[in-house]
Amino acid sequence: MKQFLGQVSRIKMVGKSIQKVRTEYTKPYGNKLRTVKGRHSIDLVRTAYQGLLKGHINQEEFEKVIGVASLITKIPPDVLLTHFALKLVEGHLEKSTWYYTKFGGKG
Repeated sequence: MKQFLGQVSRIKMVGKSIQKVRTEYTKPYGNKLRTVKGRHSIDLVRTAYQGLLKGHINQEEFEKVIGVASLITKIPPDVLLTHFALKLVEGHLEKSTWYYTKFGGKG
């Protein structure tokens, strides 16, 4: 029982950390992230990330994608990456992405 309670408290700490990061980094850019450009930029980052994981692109190319997405949305690259990381951690970026559907992956 103590072990279970310890796990619950760790999960709560992670949840609070996610909220803190969201408040400090992404909340001021919330409206820009919700625009069509913002959503497309996150899709671009997601696709590049999957390409990086699969070895289709290298780290330098991934960083270029982040730079382009940042220019499109006028959101700093670190904020875009933070927003993407939060979505990834929360499980919102599973395999149901443009990359998988475009190239015939199992979504």
